[in-house]
Amino acid sequence: MAWSRFAEGVLTLQLHLQPGGKADRVDGLHADRLKIRIKAPAIENRANDYLLRFLAEHFGVPRASVTITSGRQSRKKTVRIQDPKRWPDWYSALAAPRS
Repeated sequence: MAWSRFAEGVLTLQLHLQPGGKADRVDGLHADRLKIRIKAPAIENRANDYLLRFLAEHFGVPRASVTITSGRQSRKKTVRIQDPKRWPDWYSALAAPRS
């Protein structure tokens, strides 16, 4: 899976973020990235902060355990989640091996 990697307690996600949406949702894969829509606008770093809180809630970790490692000013982002405590249904469905 190009969009997700889990090693040594760190989950790395390759994201395509669409800020300013009507609802928060995971839209599945967009090329080789996970597409996430969020309500927060892409002004004054609001979308990034909102995205980090969104992912922290979904993976059951404190906000400080989620960081953007690249793409802070881009829709294409790389995010690291330290020691995820739970795996959301959407992640399990997308990460399941296809036959």
